[in-house]
Amino acid sequence: MLRDLIPARYYNSPELAALWDAIDPALEALQDAAYDLMDQLNAGTATWGLTLWERDYGLTPDVSETYAERRSRVRSHMRGAGTTTVEMLQGLTAAYSGGETAVDDLEKLFTLVVTFIGTVGVPSNMDDLKAAVAAARPAHMTVEYIIRYNLWREVAQVTWGSLAGRTWHDVKEAAL
Repeated sequence: MLRDLIPARYYNSPELAALWDAIDPALEALQDAAYDLMDQLNAGTATWGLTLWERDYGLTPDVSETYAERRSRVRSHMRGAGTTTVEMLQGLTAAYSGGETAVDDLEKLFTLVVTFIGTVGVPSNMDDLKAAVAAARPAHMTVEYIIRYNLWREVAQVTWGSLAGRTWHDVKEAAL
């Protein structure tokens, strides 16, 4: 690394070569640490810095969750800040579910209906999603969730032999 920045006329010096060989590992470690620090400044790439992001948004860190689930929770809280709109709730629920969602505001019934369009089955972090929506929704509105499952007409397209190793739960909630 350092050797690439030095003029070629110094390549033949054994003393300078020994110096470069001694300094290069430290410089590479410093560069790796700088890149890692930059990753922590973005909620989408943070690892050890997720705890700080969670603290800033009032979330309790759950180290049993994957980084992806924790990042999703932080990003949804980032999106959930401010005035509650249908579009904001759609972005919030999509961030948690990992797929497209639709949010309908049934004002006369004081109800929000969240429909999971892009995912099949219950999202893996449904409890976190419900908590985030409860925190973001207007207090006078209730929330209903519509979860998409595989229907018989979709399962009929697949042979029973290809489903042999699956449970009924897997068949109705997984991609076929």
